Amino acid sequence: MIPDSAPNYEKMDIIDLTKLAYDKDDPIAQNLLGEAYRDGFQAKQNHGVAASLFYKAAKNKNPDALVNLGIAFAKGQGVPKNPEKARELFRIAVRDGRSSTLFKVGEVYAKGLGVRQDVEMAVLCWLRAAGVTVRADLVPQDPVSKRYLTQSLREEPKAP
Repeated sequence: MIPDSAPNYEKMDIIDLTKLAYDKDDPIAQNLLGEAYRDGFQAKQNHGVAASLFYKAAKNKNPDALVNLGIAFAKGQGVPKNPEKARELFRIAVRDGRSSTLFKVGEVYAKGLGVRQDVEMAVLCWLRAAGVTVRADLVPQDPVSKRYLTQSLREEPKAP
């Protein structure tokens, strides 16, 4: 159960997030504020500030910030490009086991966001996010299945 005093992040604007991120050292607010700076949402886009906020939130044990910081390292946005550091951060985030984090890491690998596209890793992350335990021998290994999965992940969903 969430206590009544828990912040409602969805209803906050950039000013409220800034107050929580800096005054209260709130890791969720730090990560959300970092995303706002990275994406230029309600703030001027600034990858350096975004990476700094992701780092603070990651130090405060926010697994989603680990993924965001990993993407920053993978793409060289606000930090020097370092794919090895990105993969290390993704591995740490996946160990946390939160569904939202696993889903996000799956998306990173599915789309190849700054890292080599790895459909198997993406599918495994998504299945773990859904609470499915997967035996390694059940992951498709043949080139046709891998190519099909890769193509389907690149295509935009079709409208009904």
